[in-house]
Amino acid sequence: CRYHTIALLLAHNNPPHPPPPDLNTHRDGKTMTKKLTVSLLDYGAGNVRSVRNAITSCGYSIIDITSPSQIAEADVIVFPGVGSYHSAMEVLQTKGYDAALREYLKNDRPYLGICLGMQTLFESSEETNESGHAGRPLPGLGV
Repeated sequence: CRYHTIALLLAHNNPPHPPPPDLNTHRDGKTMTKKLTVSLLDYGAGNVRSVRNAITSCGYSIIDITSPSQIAEADVIVFPGVGSYHSAMEVLQTKGYDAALREYLKNDRPYLGICLGMQTLFESSEETNESGHAGRPLPGLGV
C-alpha cells in the first residue's frame, strides 16, 4: 500500500500509522520537543493530493513550501512529481528552489523524492525537451 510505504519512510521503519516522532531541539541548553512536520514541495505538476492524503493519514502535519526560504527550515521535505524533467527544472530554477534544495541536501537533511522529485537530484537528464528534440543533457540539482 502506498500509504504504508510513505509511513515507513517517514517514521523510520516504525509500524504503519505511528504517532509522529518527536524531534529534540536544543536552545540555550534546554531540550524542547516538537512534532515532525513534513514540508511538501509542489511545483505544479505532481500528484500532490494522494501524497498529502498519505502523509496526513499517518498523523503528520504538512507545510506547503511556497518560497525558497522555507526549504532551510524544513524538518523533512517530500517532493512528488510527474511529467517533464525539463519543465520541473525550469520551475525549480525560476522560483529559486534549486539553490535552496542544493544547500538543504548538501547538509544531508531528510528528503523523499518521488518519481520526478528523485530524478531532479541527478546531475543531468537526456530526456527530450518540450519541443520533442533531444539536445544537450539538461542540468539537474547534481546532488
